[in-house]
Amino acid sequence: MTPVTQFKLDKQKGNKVSFLLKDSEVAPGFSAKSIRSVSFVGLYVTLDLMGAKSTIARSNVITRFGYLSVMPYSNNAKLFNINAFLIILAVSYIVLFIAGAIALYFYLKNKYKNDEFRRMKNKPFFTKCALFLVGSIIVLFDIVFIILRGSALNNAIVVFNPADAYIIVLSVLSVVIVGYFIKYLVGVIKANKERRRIIKLKLNEDIEDDGTN
Repeated sequence: MTPVTQFKLDKQKGNKVSFLLKDSEVAPGFSAKSIRSVSFVGLYVTLDLMGAKSTIARSNVITRFGYLSVMPYSNNAKLFNINAFLIILAVSYIVLFIAGAIALYFYLKNKYKNDEFRRMKNKPFFTKCALFLVGSIIVLFDIVFIILRGSALNNAIVVFNPADAYIIVLSVLSVVIVGYFIKYLVGVIKANKERRRIIKLKLNEDIEDDGTN
């Protein structure tokens, strides 16, 4: 089984060839940085003419290459490790999110320390933070996979791309999560408006009770 799951030839970028390697199909400790040359041995390409709904019978042409050098030994392989990129992105985002949540916690705790009704409650705050962290990561990775689908993972294969399954699942979850975020935000805005209205009414009642104009 070949470790190359897909490759792309980009004619607009000087015949640049990109390969996607699966970690599960290469030897342990393999690194693309160690690649010094790339060649195809015993390669053949099949071309078919497509009709409106299917291929045209007996229209295929097979071209065989006994040996095809893709990257001469004199060149160096340029590596873009998608797994490493996703791990670094996730860790960086989580660290920044936690740092921001902790800063917000102490800010709100200090701001409302004398407010009996708005005083900071630890469990509800950290529960909401955890939900927002998970939800925002799903939305973030959905956006990242869509960007990768159009760039690093883009190929000419219509029926399969390794990013498609992730995009479908993450997009469905993202729609649900974004809907929840919007509902939560609307609820917070309404609650704040109601709180200000009650405070205003209370102030007006206090003024009337004092007998002042």
